[in-house]
Amino acid sequence: MKALFITMSLSLSLFMQLLAQNTVNYSSKPLRIWVYGSDGKVTKAILAGTDENTLLLYTAGSKAADDSTRKAGMLRIPYTEIVTIKTRKKSGWLKGMGTGGAIGLAPVVAGEGGAYVALVAFPLGLVTGALIGISKKKHSINRNLELFNKFARKTRR
Repeated sequence: MKALFITMSLSLSLFMQLLAQNTVNYSSKPLRIWVYGSDGKVTKAILAGTDENTLLLYTAGSKAADDSTRKAGMLRIPYTEIVTIKTRKKSGWLKGMGTGGAIGLAPVVAGEGGAYVALVAFPLGLVTGALIGISKKKHSINRNLELFNKFARKTRR
């Protein structure tokens, strides 16, 4: 009976420790972000992942190969200190240029007149697409846990 009690106690304590652990959801893609804090400070970094109520960032000097060194350079920012997060994907300008160029070449299918239009529309589409591709997407958090969790769900995909 005493052995059963000890076994059950150890199992229960192990189960409680597993429940109490914070799970970190690491970002699937490297995402450049700018975090605007409540004190007006801007932090530029790469998103590592999110915790239940914390943003995990790799700062500029923490791109180390081994995990122990990288965790030492990891910055944790709680949602209560975040006002706005701006994000930009790594190759957004290239995708924008491709889309703008394709739209600029579309008039060519209309014939000779369309080809003349494409002479102007193609370079204009390249430039416009690149500018749209490098723009930053703004996520307003305003120290709200619900908005922070919405941002965290978007970054996990």
